[in-house]
Amino acid sequence: MNYVAHKNLSESEIMQELKHYAHSVAQNTYHFQWTTKYRDDRFRSFYRRRLCEGAIRLAAHNHGIRIVALRVLVDHVHAFVEFPPAMSPSKAMGLLKGISSRIVRRNVPHLAQEKALWSPGKFIRSVGTVTSGAIENYIAKSAKNQYGLQEALADFGLDKARSPAL
Repeated sequence: MNYVAHKNLSESEIMQELKHYAHSVAQNTYHFQWTTKYRDDRFRSFYRRRLCEGAIRLAAHNHGIRIVALRVLVDHVHAFVEFPPAMSPSKAMGLLKGISSRIVRRNVPHLAQEKALWSPGKFIRSVGTVTSGAIENYIAKSAKNQYGLQEALADFGLDKARSPAL
């Protein structure tokens, strides 16, 4: 998978990307971005970038977060992640930032005295394999059930003349 959110996938391809849990089926993928404190270039050296990447991957592994793509740049990080539906995006981000900060600061003497490696800000965007139009189409098609057309659709301005799915 890559960062492209709107792919034209068949229904079977979409189902392959869904994760099946004990009581749910979900696709919980996000693009995360966060920056270093004061946006300084703490990761100029290859060693520090690799250390940070390893720390993020360790944090993810220990907490059931799957990293699809990860890039540590000199002053910020991009991560494409997937995690269980019971975990919130803020919780996942907090785990990745907090644990990686602790590991990096313990292993880089210059950064050991600092209280924080990362700025408090963050960017979070959900990423999926279907477009909003596909979801609207699916919902419109689900208006028919085994008993026929649901009459309540008229309350929402949906009828056979306006909805090609019905």
